[in-house]
Amino acid sequence: RERTALKPRSETNFLEKNRALSMPTKKKITSSITSSTIQQHQVGTVPTYILERKKELEAQRQSEAAQREDPDAPPGTVRMPDTDRLDMLSKLAEQKKHVQSSLHRLPLALTTLRQQTHKAALEKELDKLNDSIALFDKPVVYIQQDDT
Repeated sequence: RERTALKPRSETNFLEKNRALSMPTKKKITSSITSSTIQQHQVGTVPTYILERKKELEAQRQSEAAQREDPDAPPGTVRMPDTDRLDMLSKLAEQKKHVQSSLHRLPLALTTLRQQTHKAALEKELDKLNDSIALFDKPVVYIQQDDT
């Protein structure tokens, strides 16, 4: 058999090469930001993000205090925010519209027991929705306070 010729060995020291690559190198820092654009912290001043956070917390405390200090509220209840009340009112109106359309789709002559019970259930649900709408239609609604 013939042997193929091998390449001559190189005199590369791989250990030294790896050691050189693993050593930390000094990188030259080149920055496009000039010193005038860098905001230095002024000693003795409070950073703006802390001031903004304090304002947010104070506003939150005031809103919670306003909810707690309602003298007309029954014990264990808080006033429901108007946005939540109006949102609930729109959802109830939507449900009422759906139930009414289901009720109008029933036949005029209800011959079977299932049709009669279905109509009674729809009318009962419609009455509950009307009561709920009347409750949330008031300008002030109190809800039970969470103890969490």
